[in-house]
Amino acid sequence: MVTSLPDLKKINPQRYHFLLHYLSKKHNITVLSVNAWWLPSLNDNLVQQCLENMDYFYFSSSKKNFVFQELSIFHNLKEINKLINLSSFDIHINFHSFIAGNIIQKKMQYPYVFDFCDDMVDYVSISPQIPFLLKPIAKIWLNFLIQKTIKISDITTYTNLSLKEKYNIPVSKSCLIPNGIEFNRFSNVNQNNSLDTRLSSNNFVVGFVGYLGKWIKLEPIMKVIKQLEKSIPLKLVIVGDGPILNNLKDLSKQYQIVPNVIFTGNIPYDLVPYYISIMDVCLIPFEDSPLSQNAFPIKLIEYMASGKPVISTPLVGVKNVVDDLIFYASDENQLKEILLRLFYNSQLRFRMANNGKNFVKERYDWKYICPNFEKILIDVVHHKK
Repeated sequence: MVTSLPDLKKINPQRYHFLLHYLSKKHNITVLSVNAWWLPSLNDNLVQQCLENMDYFYFSSSKKNFVFQELSIFHNLKEINKLINLSSFDIHINFHSFIAGNIIQKKMQYPYVFDFCDDMVDYVSISPQIPFLLKPIAKIWLNFLIQKTIKISDITTYTNLSLKEKYNIPVSKSCLIPNGIEFNRFSNVNQNNSLDTRLSSNNFVVGFVGYLGKWIKLEPIMKVIKQLEKSIPLKLVIVGDGPILNNLKDLSKQYQIVPNVIFTGNIPYDLVPYYISIMDVCLIPFEDSPLSQNAFPIKLIEYMASGKPVISTPLVGVKNVVDDLIFYASDENQLKEILLRLFYNSQLRFRMANNGKNFVKERYDWKYICPNFEKILIDVVHHKK
């Protein structure tokens, strides 16, 4: 049994998809999740492939706020139990479903694994689903629910050390399960400049791949492109969609760099490795805020597996994972200095590429991570018997 706050049918491939896809090859999986009716339909072959061997249900079919959908479990539990037979499962995995997941856990008393991969408390401050005046109360309430979920779980898996430390997850019930990638999907792709006719072989391409949320800060790189437009042939490729997309397009006009900025919009996950292949340097341009500090973005290891130098905002979560294998820039001046250094030093780019690929291959391939997660689940079930 899996309870999930993210609607796995409506989000691009993430940690949840790969873990469950692996488990579904040997185990029967049923997912209960929030219905993200406000998100557009997603046509991604990999998402469909990951979810094809499991049963999928929603907490509620009505168009409610996600909090009310989770709360509706009080009324819908009997009906859900008729569809699913909640007593038939061996273990319960919770993907950030702090209300419905805990209610089901209390009713069923399964062995319980809480997978903690994002700092949800600070996400509340930017969530459009929570009214502004309620955000301070929501943060307090969510922190309480997280601590409660950790307390009643048999094991809490976490993605990086900073999350474990911030929320004081007890050593006796915690286990590191990092984010990962399918290494071969990214490492064996040759550069393909034919993806976009606006690129030429002499361009030095800086790129970002991911959801364009309010925590993404791409204005500094646009300023740098403007400052260096007469010095080096910089191009910026932004792969993804989100609420700040139009703002970024406006910024490219404001800085008069429209020909040097390429927006692809949302693309199928199968094309992500090919777009990364055309980049010479990749960015993790997060706001330096509590929301971002504990992040371990999957794009970090996608970039590194692709053999690309990475420049990131100095985030605790990122530093805990890769330390000095990448560059860190706090402002546009540092960003410009690093880009110039990388542009004029091909040996440095080559060295960073090799070091990054070797590091990721040894530690962050799903083919190693998923079996470890499965072993944790099996051990918890056996221990509870």
